[in-house]
Amino acid sequence: MDQDQGKCGVRNYPNINQARIDLMIAAMRNKGMTVTGANPWDVDTKQHGVKLRGTWDTGTQVLSVIVTSKDWYVPCNKIWEAIDPLIPHIQELPDHEVAAILKTLAAE
Repeated sequence: MDQDQGKCGVRNYPNINQARIDLMIAAMRNKGMTVTGANPWDVDTKQHGVKLRGTWDTGTQVLSVIVTSKDWYVPCNKIWEAIDPLIPHIQELPDHEVAAILKTLAAE
């Protein structure tokens, strides 16, 4: 499999601006995940060996996510089933709500 496709293919999520990137990173850290790097970001979910890499195209505002590692028994569809429903909520949030949530997460 091509390196850019990771272990489970690539998912592309449009309409992701800088504030939404910041929100996702803050939320993942808040959940105990380790996030390193700065575009690309590497995420250790600390669950079943699942590790992700996110790359954001600042021009098109598309976030691309791949699975870089996972335990052998974890099917790819279960990983995407956990991620895919979360993204539309972030995409649809008004900017002022994104800012308010970020402020709350920063205070915790």
